[in-house]
Amino acid sequence: MTLFNKRTLTLLVMILTLALSMILSSTSYAHPLAPALIKIDVQPEGRVKILWKESIAKTANVNLFPVFPQGCNKLNEPRVSNVDSGMLYEWEMLCMESWVGEKIVIQGLSEIDATVLVDYGDVGGQRTSVLLTRHQSGFIIPENVTILKTIKGYTYSGVVHLLSGWDHLLFVFGVFVLLYQQSRRMLLAVTAFTVGHSTSLVFIGLDLAPALGVWIEILIALSITFLALEILNVNTRNFVFGIKDHPYGLTAFFGLIHGCGFALVLKEMLSNTSDKLLPLISFNVGIELGQCIMLVFFMGISILLRKLSRLSGNKVWYQTLYKRVERRAMPFWGYSLGIMSMYWVAVRSVDIF
Repeated sequence: MTLFNKRTLTLLVMILTLALSMILSSTSYAHPLAPALIKIDVQPEGRVKILWKESIAKTANVNLFPVFPQGCNKLNEPRVSNVDSGMLYEWEMLCMESWVGEKIVIQGLSEIDATVLVDYGDVGGQRTSVLLTRHQSGFIIPENVTILKTIKGYTYSGVVHLLSGWDHLLFVFGVFVLLYQQSRRMLLAVTAFTVGHSTSLVFIGLDLAPALGVWIEILIALSITFLALEILNVNTRNFVFGIKDHPYGLTAFFGLIHGCGFALVLKEMLSNTSDKLLPLISFNVGIELGQCIMLVFFMGISILLRKLSRLSGNKVWYQTLYKRVERRAMPFWGYSLGIMSMYWVAVRSVDIF
């Protein structure tokens, strides 16, 4: 009698999958609905206007707040008002010395997985934006805002936004898992997804279509659930939605939904910017770069595993093990993606009600 029979192993895998999925979904972030925001407007004669929007939902009981360079004094106490997603604080400062080259730090950001949007405007009225994360919790004040700095800032923000959001990453990963044996179809499906989210990003970014807010975040989570169902049925060929057999139209449709999520952050970044086209293109390029980074990573692992399989030669035990692991991997990924996505659906639904 063996210590672990097939049924016992299956049960253990399901328990481990559930535990891992709940840990990851509760301790990692999908894209926040409304990141914290600080707007800085430099005025003549050393005056600086500050607007700080803080999300009501605190993480790990850490209060975020901006720390400014020394030599600045408040001209008035902050005016406090309620907004839909948090509290808004506005005040003015008088700075005796220039801020150029100085660093503004968001205290507490390095302790949690959150993002803070910095919107900076210089004396000449030129603006730039950047997303701060726990890995980069400070912003160095530039001497002036040039076109190149604007492109770099928005491109970097696009990369950060993509790589810091598990929901978009998991969708791309789900497409990869579903189609990894068909490289051409997989790349075309990801391309269709790219076309879809780029289209909705442009339309919403240029105010040609409305942003759907929290509702779109629920649909994004559900798109991962659909992929999970397809992955769970890949061995039986009983596909629920036909994403594997007809990937292009469906991934393009889901791309439109995910693009609406990208646009939520972009609209906030462009709220004080009259020329939106260049930042919009730069932000979208950043998202594509982030997506390419993850796709190359996934494909690299897949190629490595295939090469290991070939190097094993005629070793029957290795080939048998490889095929068994490959077959068992589909249910593992399917259940993992499904549990995490449904957790996000529940959390985001609570935010509405």
